[in-house]
Amino acid sequence: MTSTTQHTLDRLLNGELSAAELEQLHQQPEFAPYLSLIEESGSWKVEDGLSVDEAWSKLAGRLDDQAKVRSITPLYWLAAVAAAVALLVLFLLPPSTPEQSWQTASGEQMSIELEDGSSVILNAGSSLSLLHAGDTRRYQLRGSALFQVSKGAPFTVETEQGAVQVLGTRFEVLADADHYVVSCYEGTVAVSAQGIEPDTLHAGEGVRLSDLGWLALESVGSDASWISGTTQFRATPLSEVLSAYERQFGIVLEYDGEERLYTGGFPNEDANQALNLIIVPMNLEIVARDNQKIRLRNVLK
Repeated sequence: MTSTTQHTLDRLLNGELSAAELEQLHQQPEFAPYLSLIEESGSWKVEDGLSVDEAWSKLAGRLDDQAKVRSITPLYWLAAVAAAVALLVLFLLPPSTPEQSWQTASGEQMSIELEDGSSVILNAGSSLSLLHAGDTRRYQLRGSALFQVSKGAPFTVETEQGAVQVLGTRFEVLADADHYVVSCYEGTVAVSAQGIEPDTLHAGEGVRLSDLGWLALESVGSDASWISGTTQFRATPLSEVLSAYERQFGIVLEYDGEERLYTGGFPNEDANQALNLIIVPMNLEIVARDNQKIRLRNVLK
């Protein structure tokens, strides 16, 4: 967030903008979520002694109190507001220096017991960082992980493409530069991404972020498949499957053909068998390889 944007938000929160400035602000898409929350909460300004972060947190609590008395309000709308508030707070928070970090190598999985009683299984080629613990629990993920979250303060997993806020207990997140997939196995989670309407997932539901917005997963199952030694896929984009192989075995798969859907799986311990289980049903062939890189293409007819 630029200093100009921050200054404008401060004035917005304090009710210091003129009618003309407010009108101009309504024409700028990046301020739409903030304006919506202010209008929903009614007349409101930052109290003396509160930081911007604390003020937004108080606003979130006020919206929650209002939601409780609106019994006719659809639950999905309440979940969307909660997710939006959480995402806004994340945007307002300054970049954080990780308090603690974990990282797995190719072919490695790591079980992590967090201080609050929650647990994480970090998949191969992934990293997790603790950004803040206390009144909120914030983590940053790159790669794939399965979370079992204990009750307590808000628990949020931030990724390059969006954030997942826990409203329940057990869920899986896949997040890298090109893919963002969330699966809920128990309870409820709220998912958000910049420029996309927030969504709420219940047990047995999952979504994948695409150019068209959230796409529901065809099947989620009862738990993450990779924790049992085999990584399974159902109607999964081929690029996502190749990325999973790269994280697992540390071998880059290059393929510039068309995107297709893959259903199947591979063992987590055998790179050659895993590769064959991908390329044979997808009608691919190897055209070049060395120890750390394999070039693939469609089989020529």
